[in-house]
Amino acid sequence: MQFSGTDTDPAPLVVRGQTQNTEVKVTHPLSRVAGKIMVESTLISPPRWFCAARCFTLNPWKDKDTIDVGIRGLVALFAAPGDDFVFKPRPAGDTHPQANYGTERLIDGIRVIAAAYREQTDRKPRITDMNLPKGGMFDLHNGWFVDGNNGHVSHHTGNDVDFSALDDGGQSINCFLQSTNEMKDAFKQTKSTFKQCYKKGHYHIRFP
Repeated sequence: MQFSGTDTDPAPLVVRGQTQNTEVKVTHPLSRVAGKIMVESTLISPPRWFCAARCFTLNPWKDKDTIDVGIRGLVALFAAPGDDFVFKPRPAGDTHPQANYGTERLIDGIRVIAAAYREQTDRKPRITDMNLPKGGMFDLHNGWFVDGNNGHVSHHTGNDVDFSALDDGGQSINCFLQSTNEMKDAFKQTKSTFKQCYKKGHYHIRFP
């Protein structure tokens, strides 16, 4: 027998029936969460039965397991003095100070964009946010919600990066202004599949 449930169920998952060869599968949307998830299970024997696997008791028995979940293979990107990009300094008390992770494809794309921009301007673009070390929800407001107003709802699979509206020389590359041609030309050097201009003029780029 196989039973399934999800973490959105309003009540705990209850499995009833014969336990021989029983598989219990609890699923959740992995890309929305990362970190350690604690799973607590309670075994209750039917009347006149007892648990013979680990507990050897007539009383209900609880077991707790911790599962480490996240996106595999994300790599940290750091800015060395000779690189063609810089990171925008993060504010004190930032909720997510380690926001410099991504897939190898994303990191390669960032380097191509930065090199193309620097070749045209002799300045470096500034990266604001990428993804968290294990992916998952990037909660800007420390409220742990997922909706379109969060701002970084898409930064959960390691494929997204934001560039600031100012480069390292303090020059505006606001994506609403005509002066951003160099940055837009730099994007053409990659195969990024999603580009969006936010209200403060910074760029949101996604790689498949």
